[in-house]
Amino acid sequence: MVDKVKYHFPESTIIRSFGYQASEGRFGISLENHWNYSLLELTNYFFEFISVDNIEDENPPVLMYHQLELGKRYFIYVTNMSGLYRYDMNDILEVVGFYKKTPLLKFIQKGAGVVNIIGEKLSEEQVIEATRETSLYTGIEVNNYMMFGNCKEFRYEYFVEFKDKVDEEKKKIFINCLDDKLKQLNIEYLAKRNTNRLKIPFFFELPSNSYQKIKEELLSRKLAKDGQFKDLYLSSKETTKEVLETILERN
Repeated sequence: MVDKVKYHFPESTIIRSFGYQASEGRFGISLENHWNYSLLELTNYFFEFISVDNIEDENPPVLMYHQLELGKRYFIYVTNMSGLYRYDMNDILEVVGFYKKTPLLKFIQKGAGVVNIIGEKLSEEQVIEATRETSLYTGIEVNNYMMFGNCKEFRYEYFVEFKDKVDEEKKKIFINCLDDKLKQLNIEYLAKRNTNRLKIPFFFELPSNSYQKIKEELLSRKLAKDGQFKDLYLSSKETTKEVLETILERN
């Protein structure tokens, strides 16, 4: 989002991340302009963590902040004085360093942001990175996008709104490049694509202002809350696809 608006400001403008926060509270603070991670805010909240590697265990170890390890990823649970008790943020954070003894945490993705059609376990983080790299490689700018995992057809469907008009040949180049980037980022996706167990992603072009249209449709169906609306880049929910198809039909 910053990349889309920063050209409106002088080059000397300093842009700093707010740090890790949500509608439930501000849990992290960025102390430097270049930080894309946060210092855990320990004075107003009590935090607990479960390693991503242990999340499916029957009784996973619950860790305190001082037990976290560099380079590991964790789910975070919050308790505060406002009534939250072991509240599952459904966020995955990575420890990228320490400030004295307090961990520095980088938001990776929502915990639910993984789709598994046939064992590839594609993550939202990989879809975001593949889109970013594809856009840079092809020179085709993207305004909005979402990847849908179609488990019935054994394929991913890529819904995208381009910034400018793109001809059919460049659209083919874009989706083929996106497929290649996903192969590089996910070895299981590569294996399934190379054996044709997964088909090449199918392409759908979204209309202009699609982000706002999708948001309004989700809110009207009570599938999201206005004050807690979060960007979604990967899903396998049929209701999500219904919303996307509704936007396409109207345009």
